[in-house]
Amino acid sequence: MSPLGFEYERTSHLFVFEADAPPELIMFLETHGQSKAYPAHEEVDAEQLDANNSLTVMAALVGEGKRVLDMGCAGGYFAKLLSRRACEVVGIDVNPSAAEEASRFCVSAYTADIDRATLREILPEGSRFDVVVFGDVLEHLREPMRLLEEARLFLAEGGYVVASIPNVAHGAIRLSLFAGAFNYQKIGILDDTHLRFFTVKTIEEMFVIAGFRLERVERTKLPVFEPSDLLPRIDRGDFLDSVADEVLADPESDVLQFIVRAQPLAEEARLRLVVERFLEVNAQFEESRRRLARRDADLISERARADEIARELERTRVHLHLADTEMRKAQAANAATVEELRKAIGCLGEAERRGIVLEIEHGTLLARVERLVDERDRLLIKIHAEENHAKELRLRAEASDRLVDEHTAALERRESELTKALEDRANELRVHAESSERLIAEYTAALERRESELAKALEDRANELRVHAEASDRLVAEHAAALERRDGELAKALSEIETLRARAKHAERLLLDQVESATADSQAESARLALLIDTVQSSWFWRLKRRLARILGRPVVATT
Repeated sequence: MSPLGFEYERTSHLFVFEADAPPELIMFLETHGQSKAYPAHEEVDAEQLDANNSLTVMAALVGEGKRVLDMGCAGGYFAKLLSRRACEVVGIDVNPSAAEEASRFCVSAYTADIDRATLREILPEGSRFDVVVFGDVLEHLREPMRLLEEARLFLAEGGYVVASIPNVAHGAIRLSLFAGAFNYQKIGILDDTHLRFFTVKTIEEMFVIAGFRLERVERTKLPVFEPSDLLPRIDRGDFLDSVADEVLADPESDVLQFIVRAQPLAEEARLRLVVERFLEVNAQFEESRRRLARRDADLISERARADEIARELERTRVHLHLADTEMRKAQAANAATVEELRKAIGCLGEAERRGIVLEIEHGTLLARVERLVDERDRLLIKIHAEENHAKELRLRAEASDRLVDEHTAALERRESELTKALEDRANELRVHAESSERLIAEYTAALERRESELAKALEDRANELRVHAEASDRLVAEHAAALERRDGELAKALSEIETLRARAKHAERLLLDQVESATADSQAESARLALLIDTVQSSWFWRLKRRLARILGRPVVATT
């Protein structure tokens, strides 16, 4: 009993009461943290909703004349739309005031925290629905998969689930993250009550694990840079064109919500689909491993190229050192030659006799100096070229070092991401495998029970057939004996019939003979009578009789 003196039923974290409960009770539950305040909704008019509205899309996927369970029905605005489509709606919501409002359009409305209570606790036993609707609900739950699995048990034959789910991969969210922001809002994709975030891939994975197959996936859209309370406020001018263009190139970048219709799977199909998903993920994992191996090979190749460039640079440095040494030797030789030339010029006045020789030597020295100068020029040009080549190699080496560092950092980041992703995927696959093993164990146990039942049924049927066969054998034997007796009787009767037939033929012949004889006698007698009549009628007595008859007025009668 509440402090206000009202009776209510509480099961675990579940409050259940009729929608017309007293306002004091509703206020009590609201103040004790069992409800969520919803923003005010305008009166929904189906004719005013466009095709890019999730309510329009969900109503179309639900259909007409259905029995619907609306999970998180709020104030019943969607139930109102469905009631106009001849649907019968049962609503569940955590907010007592909203449930009371929804009762105007629902055949019944329940107040319950579906994240804590089970549907078996909330709904009457035997409840079945053609459609279960999750309108922007699953992202608010701690365990949305559990609720989907429970919903399968309340679907009638041919039933399905319709759900609308926000798209966390919307381009505005991506660019906001790129700018280092992930700010919650009162409504929209980053609603501050959202506990889960989904992309189209994770939506499919959740439904598959829960035992559903996505039959249809529809979308509502909102442009990335359009001002809206449903998205973070961003400006295209705050981002490089290349970054914005890459985000906008994704065809799903402007998807605000995914609206899906999911059919429940039989356990065999569910297991098969889970196995197919596991094989697909395993193939993706193997492809990632191959790509990582290729990146490792590319990195090894880049390191080998960097080592080769370093060795080539070292050889160039050695060559430059040798060229510099040779140039210094040439410069020393040139200086010695110039000194000798000066000495020769100083001695020219003192030793004219040596003039010719000195002239010859001078010419020789000048030629040598010219050769040395030419050699020096060639060495300078070569040194300059070697310096330029060394500078180019040094720049290439520095660029290669930077590229190697970048590749190494990128590889380390990618390796860390892949390691984390593989660990997460391994955990998911482990959970999937355990679930699959449980399903296989249950299916195996069910098969064994069925096999035992079939074996017993076959044994019982075999016993029945054995008894029936024995009875049939006895009946066949009795019938065979009766047939044999009947055959004897028939043979005897046939013999008697043949005898009677022969006697009948003999009697027939005798009778025919007698008839023929009697006929002949009758014909002869008739001839005699005719002759006698003619004789009588022609006699005088007959003529006298006729005259007397005429006289007396009597007819004449012939007598025999």
